[in-house]
Amino acid sequence: MTAREAAGPRQALRHRAFVALVAGRTISVLGNALASIAITFAVLDLTGSATDLGLVLAARTLPQALFLLFGGVVADRFPRHRVLVAASILSAATQAVAAVLLLSDQATIGWLAVLGAMNGAASAFLFPASAGLLPQTVPPALLQSANVVLRMFFTAAGILGVSLGGVLVAGVGPGWAVAADAVTFLGGALCFATIRPATAAESRLRLRRARLADRDPHRASPCRPGFILAGHPSRRRGVRSR
Repeated sequence: MTAREAAGPRQALRHRAFVALVAGRTISVLGNALASIAITFAVLDLTGSATDLGLVLAARTLPQALFLLFGGVVADRFPRHRVLVAASILSAATQAVAAVLLLSDQATIGWLAVLGAMNGAASAFLFPASAGLLPQTVPPALLQSANVVLRMFFTAAGILGVSLGGVLVAGVGPGWAVAADAVTFLGGALCFATIRPATAAESRLRLRRARLADRDPHRASPCRPGFILAGHPSRRRGVRSR
């Protein structure tokens, strides 16, 4: 990556709203990757049945697919950062209940399937709200760079989450690993709650300022206009010609 190519991601990370969005979604992705390992071993510990495992996994995946379109509608009609907070809190609650059931030896395949379905439905609101919120956290000129940053963090979080899930399951058991997932969702909700999305007018203003700075750094400085004109070489030539 050249210095110019790296400048875009660095500039995107200067925007606090974008950093909060990246942090919240990265924590959530890490938790989901961790939980997938934990739930797998939890079901196998309960019954050892591959059929039961498929049932629990399908119970989470199907609602996620079914509610995805509805999640997009909700994200378009309500403040997206608040949708992210609500969905994260719901996901944390479902994982917290699952963790309590597993740690108290009260878990059943039915309960895990129901809680998984609720968690999957909540995730269906996270994806479209996050995608729709991204353009409100960075100027349009940095949108492509922001997507690169998000993909990079998501990939790293997915890999780390799977590894961490294996370590937690082996060390303290699947119940505590699911509890850790609940904590990650709460952390994500806190990050999303700090986001203050830019309005459309603010985004256009930031874009104009960025373009102005690229064309003429002197004009983008906070100095007085008169000083800028007097210091500009073309203006000095104009003064001498008079």
